[in-house]
Amino acid sequence: MQGTTFITEGDQTDTRYMALLLEGEVTVENIVVSRSTPVTVTVLGPGSLIGEMRLVDDRARLASCTASTDALCAILSRAALEKLGSDDRARPPS
Repeated sequence: MQGTTFITEGDQTDTRYMALLLEGEVTVENIVVSRSTPVTVTVLGPGSLIGEMRLVDDRARLASCTASTDALCAILSRAALEKLGSDDRARPPS
């Protein structure tokens, strides 16, 4: 839904997922040390991955992501990603 912030900069809870943006646009913003208002880093469109760094480095979220329009995302959890990595079908043939 437009205006919904679904990833919040600095969040260390409920961060076991990433999203693939299928439809719509998402604004990525973060707070720069000397500013009190967020700075827009980029606007993402369909095909963009959102939140993938949190799955690999286990640190707090680096930016906030807010739906600029109505958006549709596919969610991939850490558990699903680990299952994909351990699945024999995910490995190239030898």
